[in-house]
Amino acid sequence: MCKPKHPKITKGSSSHSLNKTLVSRKKCPPIEPTTNFILGYGSLINPDSKEVTHPGCGPSVPVLVKGFKRIFNCAGLLLGKKTTFLGVEEDNASYFTGVAFPVKSNATLMEFDQREAHYKRKLVAEENVKFLDDEDHISDGKNLLRFWIYVPQSKFVTKPSKPHPIYQSYFDIFVDGCVKIGKQFEIRNFAQECLQSTEGWLDPFFGGKNCWEFDRDEGIDKLKIVHDTKEIDEEIMFFVETYMLFIGHRKEDEIEYILEK
Repeated sequence: MCKPKHPKITKGSSSHSLNKTLVSRKKCPPIEPTTNFILGYGSLINPDSKEVTHPGCGPSVPVLVKGFKRIFNCAGLLLGKKTTFLGVEEDNASYFTGVAFPVKSNATLMEFDQREAHYKRKLVAEENVKFLDDEDHISDGKNLLRFWIYVPQSKFVTKPSKPHPIYQSYFDIFVDGCVKIGKQFEIRNFAQECLQSTEGWLDPFFGGKNCWEFDRDEGIDKLKIVHDTKEIDEEIMFFVETYMLFIGHRKEDEIEYILEK
């Protein structure tokens, strides 16, 4: 593998293929120190959220992961309320941008397994993970890199609905993490690319099926995740306006009204 360089991240980027090996969360092989990475694509993109599970975790690095579709498809509980979280599903024609961060012990990996109890852990081939920073991240004879991703267990797979809505506070944590990583690594439009490579949120956002809960103030306070809602709104607004222009149905007043809720 050659030293990775910053890619040109643009909306509507081409998709890729991916072959992966399924590994049950309960039957994962022993972890080898300093070689294992977790691939974060939802709340785990946000450094503050990741630290809640394991303070002092290894640094997150932006990545592009091939062969997975990021989508709201996992039923769960948020502060005791039923919701739909982000998940992924296998799709050879898809990709998403997220982060990879190292876990240096089996105990740390188990902590994240407990956090992601509605998911199972899969091993992803190294060649299907592209780092977006300027450092060398390659396996050699002494250091084999392993990449793990959490995929919803089949019994928890669902779609956003009135009984299992998307909560604004959770979406904020996701977008805030994308903004932070983009700034840290000076990757232009990283947050926009994260939104572009996420499915299942636009229809609920515009009121489809009454499955979006605007719990921003209450949700952020209870979760104790610090982020700038102004920047979050700017990223969402820019993406939605661009999307509406693309499909030829711009509804600026409607967008502004939704973001003010």
